[in-house]
Amino acid sequence: QAPHLLVDGRFKCSDPYIHCSLHNNLHWSMHTSTQAAHKLPDDWEMQCKDQVMCLSHYIKMFSVPPKLIINADQTGVCLIPAGNKSWAPTGAKQIATMAKEKCQFTLMVALSTMGDVLPFQSIHKGKMVSAL
Repeated sequence: QAPHLLVDGRFKCSDPYIHCSLHNNLHWSMHTSTQAAHKLPDDWEMQCKDQVMCLSHYIKMFSVPPKLIINADQTGVCLIPAGNKSWAPTGAKQIATMAKEKCQFTLMVALSTMGDVLPFQSIHKGKMVSAL
């Protein structure tokens, strides 16, 4: 049976209370895992200009109609968020997080230069047969 404080659902712990309790009683503090940030190549502007010139050449050379010129992009859709922060003993040097454990799928969106929005495509990948 639940303690009387929990029966009617009014008992709540505030974030500051939990933070102080973890810090004062367990001597834990919030830590952030680290990883290198993705960096653009030094010549990214030139690569973009080269790509535009290449596309322009092929569109003109093969008379590609505007409705067949499609821009698409992909984004990860996170079903279960996995953060890069965790509670650990104060002073700990190595902090393991579940940041690499992802439950997500890739969503691909595309549209043509005519303004047509193509149907979204969801891309799922699993490592086990039961996940596919």
